[in-house]
Amino acid sequence: MTSFKFHQRCGKLVTVFDDGRCAARGCPTQEFNEGIVFSNTLLPDDKVFEVKITKIISSWTGSIKLGVTAVDPENVEPVPPSSPELLNDTWLLSGSSVLHNGRPVLQSYGIDLDNLEEGDRVGVIRTREGDLVFYVNSCSQGVAASNIPSNLYVVLDLYGKCSQIAIVTDREQAGSSFFAPPSTDSNQIHEASTSQGPRLRDKLRFHTRCGSLVKLSANRRTGERLKPSDEFNNGIVMTHRPLKDDELFEIRIDRLVDKWSGSIEVGVTTHDPSTLSFPATMTNLRSGTIMMSGCGILTNGRGIRHEYGQMNLDELKEGDRIGMIRKSNAELHYYINGVDQGVASNKVPARVWGVVDLYGMTVRVTIVDPDNRDEKNMSLRRNTPLAFLDMQSPIMEEAELEESLLFHTTCGLHAAVVNGGKTAHRPYAFEDFNHGVVLTERTLRPGEVFEVVVDQVVPKWAGSIEIGVTTHSPLDLEFPATMTNVRSGTYIMTGNGVMHNGTTIVDDYGQNLDQLKKGDRVGVMRAHSGMLHFYVNGIDQGPAASNVPPNVYGVIDLYGQAAAATIVDRNMVTNGQEECGTPGSMMTSSLSASTMYQPSPGDVVNTDLCFHQLHGRKARITNNGLTACRPHAIGEFNDAIVITNRPLQDGEIFEIALEKMVDRWSGSIEAGVTLIRPEELDFPSTLTDIDYDTWMLSGSSLMRDGELIRNGYPCDLDSLPVGTRLGMARHEEGSLHYYVNGRDQGPAFSYVPPGVYAIIDLYGQCAQVSLIHNPVPRQGISVLKGRPGYDLTMDVVIPHTFSTCCGPGIILKDVNTVAVRGEYSRNALVCASHQLNRDENFEIRVESRHPLFAGSLKFGFITTDPPSENLANIVASLDRWFISGSSLYHNSNKEQKFMSSSFERLGPDDRVTMKRGKTGVVVFQVNGLDLGVAAPNHYNTIYPFVELDGAVDRVRIVSNGNPAYHPSSPGGESLSMGSLSANLPASLVQDVNIEAGPSKSIEEEIKFSEIHGRNICLVNNGLSAKRTASYNQGIVLSRMPIVKGQKCEVRIEKLTNRWNSSLMVGLVCQPTEKNPLPVTALGFRRSAWVVSADTLFVNGQKAKSRLPFNLDNIAVHSTVGLSLSLDGDFHILIDGKDLGKVASGISDPCYAVFDLYGQCEEIQLINLELIVSGYYEKADFDCSVKEKEKQNAAIATGIAGSFKHGCNYINICKLFKSFIGIPSSYFVPEVTCYCGSCSNEYKFSGSEKNSKDHHLIGWCRFPFSLSRFRENTPVNVEGSDRWPSAYYPAEVCHIRQLLDAGQLYPSDGLGLTKPKNPVETDSKTEEVESPQLVFYPVLPNSSGRNAVPFRYKKQLYSCQVAFQLLVQPGSYKVSENRKLEASSSRRSPTSELSDIVEWSTKEKGATVFQALLVKLEVNSQ
Repeated sequence: MTSFKFHQRCGKLVTVFDDGRCAARGCPTQEFNEGIVFSNTLLPDDKVFEVKITKIISSWTGSIKLGVTAVDPENVEPVPPSSPELLNDTWLLSGSSVLHNGRPVLQSYGIDLDNLEEGDRVGVIRTREGDLVFYVNSCSQGVAASNIPSNLYVVLDLYGKCSQIAIVTDREQAGSSFFAPPSTDSNQIHEASTSQGPRLRDKLRFHTRCGSLVKLSANRRTGERLKPSDEFNNGIVMTHRPLKDDELFEIRIDRLVDKWSGSIEVGVTTHDPSTLSFPATMTNLRSGTIMMSGCGILTNGRGIRHEYGQMNLDELKEGDRIGMIRKSNAELHYYINGVDQGVASNKVPARVWGVVDLYGMTVRVTIVDPDNRDEKNMSLRRNTPLAFLDMQSPIMEEAELEESLLFHTTCGLHAAVVNGGKTAHRPYAFEDFNHGVVLTERTLRPGEVFEVVVDQVVPKWAGSIEIGVTTHSPLDLEFPATMTNVRSGTYIMTGNGVMHNGTTIVDDYGQNLDQLKKGDRVGVMRAHSGMLHFYVNGIDQGPAASNVPPNVYGVIDLYGQAAAATIVDRNMVTNGQEECGTPGSMMTSSLSASTMYQPSPGDVVNTDLCFHQLHGRKARITNNGLTACRPHAIGEFNDAIVITNRPLQDGEIFEIALEKMVDRWSGSIEAGVTLIRPEELDFPSTLTDIDYDTWMLSGSSLMRDGELIRNGYPCDLDSLPVGTRLGMARHEEGSLHYYVNGRDQGPAFSYVPPGVYAIIDLYGQCAQVSLIHNPVPRQGISVLKGRPGYDLTMDVVIPHTFSTCCGPGIILKDVNTVAVRGEYSRNALVCASHQLNRDENFEIRVESRHPLFAGSLKFGFITTDPPSENLANIVASLDRWFISGSSLYHNSNKEQKFMSSSFERLGPDDRVTMKRGKTGVVVFQVNGLDLGVAAPNHYNTIYPFVELDGAVDRVRIVSNGNPAYHPSSPGGESLSMGSLSANLPASLVQDVNIEAGPSKSIEEEIKFSEIHGRNICLVNNGLSAKRTASYNQGIVLSRMPIVKGQKCEVRIEKLTNRWNSSLMVGLVCQPTEKNPLPVTALGFRRSAWVVSADTLFVNGQKAKSRLPFNLDNIAVHSTVGLSLSLDGDFHILIDGKDLGKVASGISDPCYAVFDLYGQCEEIQLINLELIVSGYYEKADFDCSVKEKEKQNAAIATGIAGSFKHGCNYINICKLFKSFIGIPSSYFVPEVTCYCGSCSNEYKFSGSEKNSKDHHLIGWCRFPFSLSRFRENTPVNVEGSDRWPSAYYPAEVCHIRQLLDAGQLYPSDGLGLTKPKNPVETDSKTEEVESPQLVFYPVLPNSSGRNAVPFRYKKQLYSCQVAFQLLVQPGSYKVSENRKLEASSSRRSPTSELSDIVEWSTKEKGATVFQALLVKLEVNSQ
């Protein structure tokens, strides 16, 4: 066996040790390159060279690079600093890109090496055919290059994070099935199927071209012959590619029908399926074909061997396997259930396809991969006599061994049975309406309800489903066009009548079946007394017939509109407590298990989670969907996959209890998640057969899409005993975790998409499980909190605060999140209240700086628990690491110096971050940029500390706070407009930075989206984006949509001269959650406007060139942005200057997109604010009186504009409404403007009907959709058109909170209630014992009492809002002769109309929101 070592010629910072088997890069925290190493010998063909990463430095980006080179290490002088500089036939895997002589030749290849951690393995091989293949954790990534020369050395680059590696020995490789050496023993199937090189990922599938009656499914790994009861041929399927030498092609028989003679035929052919004209059977081909049929071998349709092997294909049963191999010596071997049948033919051509003929009895087959457990279990099942099984104690009761009701596969001419016998349908329901009769497999037991649910309705026809019973068996019945034509032994319900042997015996009986819709249920039951009852949606329609004979079969006729129906499992719709196991078992009821743990008060228990009624054919669901079992666990070991009825929520733990095991088979439960919906899943024999959109754990092996990812996960499912609780959860960041008895086993997979179903396989020893309902946090926390028995402290979000144990010069504010230095005080040192965990950030923001002080802030950590007394007095005696100025100190010793910005120059809004990686290494960042210094990882406990020494005198913690609770109920606090003061801060006046949405703060939304390119890493709390590899796959998008009147800017933080081109900027309107991101921004093909260099691309096509700027020329620290004007114009901004319109006619909402392409490697989001028409300025508040008077007049008469309705005022009001953050679903499209010009259209006259609307002049009315508030109003609002209207002047900060509540409600805190005034009370009936709601029949003039500032272009406005209400008649009380006093000396129009009175009510739900009113006035202050 070849023993690899490293060559002594290597990079200048590399040290080779341990007899040439290990290599390390010196100064790993200070240098990131100069780490090239070579193999000391040439790489033999078909030999894997594999190394293990033994040390990671998290302070860098990038990681190990691996490849082969024709360069002799002895002739390399000097060794270049990085491997891409090696030329002369060098192939490298860098990140996820394959490079040839430094140039990329293949993008998005395999797993990204930059994401590997300590302990991960990477390997490379050159096959004898000249293919180059890379491996990650012993898993082939596929062919990276072909026809590469021989005589190559392995080259590795210890780059960036990777600082030390070790060669994996041959003995370690032998432990992996991927690297197991080939055997010469031809009697063992796995050794025969292993090629001279490792197994590649090009898994065999069936070709898309196949026989005329074949249906392919399961990603073309399963083939099924349609109409098996009517047709016996035209079922040929072939492999999608030719078979390789020594490659096993094996299929499993999934379904047989007991009707025809003859069965499956398998073999090889030289005919290409893409050009072959498929015959009825493969034995009809007269050239290039070798087939095994029965127990004989046929070549070109003629028998050459009549007695081959020990098995007859016509005698195989469901679950048996058939395989074949063309060996490198041109011999063809067949394998049946893993047993070699010997040489079937010699001199087989080199290029042959595998072929299967689903002939006769064989209906369905699936391509399978070799599985030692399956073969061992099948061998055990074959070699165990049935008498032995009868002697064993059954795991299930006798009653439970009786099969559930299924449809018989023998059915009507136009019908077919699918879904393991549970569903019957008419495949061509739009072409025919009859011949859809289907019977049950067995007779009905007395008192057993045969019930089906209508799955599909075709309204094209008349009539619908018919249901009943018959004494005819499926094999004896000559299936008629309709069941009403049968003249003996049949009772059938059709329409609303009952027929016996074709004659009507009841004319008007029960509900009419012709009126059933999709989802309705219909059933029939023969009672013990012989009475026949029919059921519709579970309701007994009464006795239909008497003296019905026993031993009747259930029958349905899929007639007319009824196109498909599924048998309802009675265990899924009853409340019985019957279990699959015997009484007295260890955990007899999952109901008790589900109440083991009580949820926290803030948690929600989703009791709707259960197992879906669709499942593997040998599984059974009971206990209202909470228990899954394999009833025949002694005799069967597979075909028992079950899946949840809905996708899991983020942070929701799917947990089951293992209740029954059998000590008979190999292997046990398998568990994972899948994106495949239950209705779309063709349940295979085992979970490992699913080869797309599935992540799973089998034993201790992690598998994705049926391929092994890595071995050695801490949880081994094959070793779990009875009583164990097994859980799974997808966390919010996309990682999948497993839990055993409540203990987190760590992340198993990363980047698992949302919307996955939990799926388990009751395989081998595992016979029964029950689901435990778990609490889920009400808000977006990704894990369970406060649940007994769960060790989730590593994931629970703990708010960062400062400790009250601090120096005397520190003043703590804002719930200990702000530290302020006292005036001219010393000893201003403070620690964090909690220690910093691994993979956690601690970040502070500088809020102010003293102009008379100089010096540096000190920021670092101590390595022990903070003292309970004065911290400043003993800090010198503590072990501490910190940064001061531009250096890293350990106690008083300077350890490292960095060249970036000094802490002495930190100013307001600068952020400083301490980041502790998964390995424990602590790195420091300023505004998201790594400083290039790091503290060691050998400390278990670290507490961050800050010393306000120098100019900085106030800092705030901005990291890791728990999400606020934002209920929509009246009692909750809202962080939308309600979290702002009624008058709004000055920052809002300048930036008008109000975000949409009731539950997220403004600061949280101004960041990049978590949906980004695969080479992007978000840092600085989502404000910065880095491209970590290659030159593309660098797309980032804004988290929130960009609406009209908004701009978004970024600052370029890092450029490289390695590539050409640079940043691309644009807008895209397509939903990014449902569409995968393209490689570059130019790949967006719908509703996309992207600027690259000096060219505009629309939907990926060049639309305009020679723009007055070039993004490729932008320098570091320049700002680049975009804006969307109110007119829908797309503008580009560079360094804050608007360079003009590049596109127009863009609708909102859309997302800002930035592509970190080529030279651009890092950007930071610096601005996401509101603008006007693409031009944004800080307004000058000192405007002349003359200008303001003109603008006041413009408001009164309608501002001139070029909008659709000719009114600019209504568009400004719409813009302000959008800033409040109210979803558009609250409103209906009609909007009414009452500005000076628009009010003329309504032609106000002196009549009473019109004059009362004069109080609306100057307002803009946005009507609500009443359906949004119907469930919040206890009274019936259907007749609300007769309710009188009223008006309520509101405050902007309360708008969203009131709408979320759905109604006005008494709350002194909101200022909605009438204040108590004993003087005004003159009767007992008017005593104010509880708060009253006060509103007005006409809108009063508030004169800006509740106004907030708002800026449009250069003008500052005061904005008022009010609600128009509908008030229930008789629910309110009118005040007596109380006129409103105008706060202004100017008399309002409303006061001229009438004496305005108040209306008040104490009744809850007496008001309904009708419209939102908005008014703008020029601010004269």
